[in-house]
Amino acid sequence: MRKQSSHFAASEPRNNKGKKILLPLVFSIVALVILLIVLQSVRASFASAASNSGLSDTPQIPALSALQTEETAAVEQEQVDLESYPESGDYLGHLTVSGTTVDCDVYYGDSETEFSKGAGTYKGAKIPGEGGTILMGGHTGTYFRDFESVEVGDEVTFTTYYGEYHYVVTGTRVATDTDTTAYDLDATEENLIMYTCYPFGIINPTDERFFVYCDLVSGPSVVPQKS
Repeated sequence: MRKQSSHFAASEPRNNKGKKILLPLVFSIVALVILLIVLQSVRASFASAASNSGLSDTPQIPALSALQTEETAAVEQEQVDLESYPESGDYLGHLTVSGTTVDCDVYYGDSETEFSKGAGTYKGAKIPGEGGTILMGGHTGTYFRDFESVEVGDEVTFTTYYGEYHYVVTGTRVATDTDTTAYDLDATEENLIMYTCYPFGIINPTDERFFVYCDLVSGPSVVPQKS
């Protein structure tokens, strides 16, 4: 009996030691879980407050439908309905080119009748708002004399009798008067090509032309004419 009693007395201290280690560990795990839950809740509260005050670090990205609506609105153009299509010699509008002294009236047609009064547009091309290529000429000794000052990025304003159009200069080129690669009358995107005789200021006839290429920036579209 003394030996049995001695056995139980020796085992009890080991069980108590295991309990002393296990209980604090359990309490630590529970405390850690509670702390994580509290931190998550606090973080959510701060994120909500920052979002409401506009201080959120995460940018607010508009829905795809909203982006599509903005893009559609940007490319939409006001439409104008011409009472009648211009005829030869008709006043078409007024032209200015930023950074130059080019400032003249523009007429429909490219004969000496139109060139003697200002610039003229080729009747086989388009007029502003129709889409495609607008081909415009003027004498280098008069209205287009300052084409030598034209630079890429200059703004061209063409105020027609039915709307105002803005173009930006994208490039220039010297070519002969028979070089059909200097312009594209079949283009589907609206663009303005202006030309004059070259060298600048020349009075005698020459077969060289200085071309200025411009892309449309803004302006109303013209309702197609009924045949």
